[in-house]
Amino acid sequence: MRMIAAMVPVLLTAAACTDGGGAGDEAESATSPGSPETSRAALEMAVFETCPQDWDSQCVSIHGENVLVDPSGFERVGVDVADQAVAGAIEVTLDSGGAKAVRRMTAGASHAGENARLVTRVDTELLSAVRVRGEFRGERLQISIPQDVDAVAVAEKLNAGAD
Repeated sequence: MRMIAAMVPVLLTAAACTDGGGAGDEAESATSPGSPETSRAALEMAVFETCPQDWDSQCVSIHGENVLVDPSGFERVGVDVADQAVAGAIEVTLDSGGAKAVRRMTAGASHAGENARLVTRVDTELLSAVRVRGEFRGERLQISIPQDVDAVAVAEKLNAGAD
């Protein structure tokens, strides 16, 4: 059975299977803090809670979602290749560590309740804060890029940072 995990306002869609694999898989860290590779552009994700507007200095609006963002909470998600899929979106093929990390984060976010959001960023650019309705299964993601962000440039940054 295939299930599409649609996340709004910025869609992060992933093909998902309901069989096999576990939510408890450990993510493989692609870099260690302070290593030279941490300065390269990377796809990063984290699960954060929503917050009331102007509640805290770390409560930021990400394309309509107010989210309490802790910059140290992001985890690098390994990417093999990124391409512009259609206007305003990129398609990302994850490496095995990246797929495990996304699977673990989406499982956690989908079970964390109504206020949990999966936040995606590249460099310091926050791209999305989406509600997750299921666990990611697979290695390919399509990420909608906000209109004010150049999708081609995002894909190029990710490809430059891919190992």
